[in-house]
Amino acid sequence: MSSKLNEHEQIVSAGVSGIKYLLVLQILSRGFTFVLNVLITRSVEPEILGIANIQLQLLLNVILFLSREAFRRACLRQSINAEIRDKQVGVTNISWLSVPLGFLVSSGVCASFLFLSGPEERKIPNFESTIILTGIATLIEIISEPGYILIQNRMQYKVRVWIEVTAVFCKCLSTYLFVVYFKLGLLSFAYSQILFAVILVFCYYGYLYNKNETRSNILPTYLGSITRSLPWEMLSLVINFVWQSVQKLILQEGEKFVLWGVASLVDMGVYSVVNNLGSLAARFMFQPIEEVCFNVFTKLLVDIKNQETKTKEKRISEILPLLNVVFKFVVYIALYFVTFGPNFSFILLHILYTDKYSQTSAPTVLSWYCLYVLFIAVNGVTEAFVHAVANADELKKFNFLMILFSVVYMGSAVVMIRLVQTTGLVIANCINMALRIFFSIQFIQNFFWEATHSFKSKNIKRTKGIYLSSILPNKIVLYLFVMSYAICYISNTSLC
Repeated sequence: MSSKLNEHEQIVSAGVSGIKYLLVLQILSRGFTFVLNVLITRSVEPEILGIANIQLQLLLNVILFLSREAFRRACLRQSINAEIRDKQVGVTNISWLSVPLGFLVSSGVCASFLFLSGPEERKIPNFESTIILTGIATLIEIISEPGYILIQNRMQYKVRVWIEVTAVFCKCLSTYLFVVYFKLGLLSFAYSQILFAVILVFCYYGYLYNKNETRSNILPTYLGSITRSLPWEMLSLVINFVWQSVQKLILQEGEKFVLWGVASLVDMGVYSVVNNLGSLAARFMFQPIEEVCFNVFTKLLVDIKNQETKTKEKRISEILPLLNVVFKFVVYIALYFVTFGPNFSFILLHILYTDKYSQTSAPTVLSWYCLYVLFIAVNGVTEAFVHAVANADELKKFNFLMILFSVVYMGSAVVMIRLVQTTGLVIANCINMALRIFFSIQFIQNFFWEATHSFKSKNIKRTKGIYLSSILPNKIVLYLFVMSYAICYISNTSLC
């Protein structure tokens, strides 16, 4: 019993350490990437930036998602035990299947991109070569997947962090050198991606080789029969995760698909600049809050329906004030963006990127993005709650609605982009987030209404949990935000 507790404590400790190291990775990689991206953006034309940050990133993500995501999820669900050699070998063998699949997917996706590219893209020097080289880079990166899975399964987060930080550092630095000093244009981004992939492969397998890892844990090994070498239970998991990977791809890359389909290269470049700036708030401020909320909600509410009334009352009394405080906190943060962002977007873009972007539609798009930050803030907390407490059937319904909302989003984005160009994509994002927030709030209110129906305590009455009045700042604070916006708007229009 004590050994089992120690094992659980080790897992929890490793998880906590993993969060710490992953946060370090987030700050180092995002911060360093942002600084170098500013320098690179100042040195390239919007058309090249549009291809690099939208089309090439879409190409990379589509290939990597379809090639490795299902294998990664299935293999990481396995508990690696040194005493069970067949299971270790099975995980390694199945993880290597991502390589031939990656070759097929990479070839097909690259051919599709080249076939569907328009005359605007073909005018850019070395466009075809860049697509092919980027496809090769993804295939090299997929070769590192078995090493990544082995290290992740052993919860060696520190190793992964330093490998990825090294690769990201070299990628950013090489992109800057290729763009600014060697003047290679679009090819710069393909060469740096190949360097990134090569470093991942070299570092993962170099680390394992240095630790004298056995060959069967790194390379494919035949165990005498196909069923032993490739366990069906793991293969079936991979198959089950394929559809989820496609869903995740649509949800995550929907806006890039829309931009690729209907926007000009200049609009893609403008949006990539705005998204790089605007999403900093989501990455650095709201994402840690969402993760903490998810963990807390899971611990306190996941089995609440099966608890006695007194336990329910205790947990609800703990979670309700916390939920409302978190909502109010993220709304406060977002209101600063809504109040000050639109009126200083031109100045910020001019300082960071010169008039190359401040004289385009970027200031208007960034102004709308500041409003979008408010939707991101609220949606992060509401969906953290849904994912933490929903049962399997409710999560299936939620995932179906996410796909439905994504279809609505992409349809509205196409219409809005044709009406108001890149600004339309941000407006469509706001519509999508509003639909998701509406559903999540309905779920939260129903959850609390059902959970509190049997309460007899005078301190906790039957409630829907959250109301608009409980998450908004008081009237005086709202008036101050409105006055601040008005003052900033007048100063902006008078002085700029």
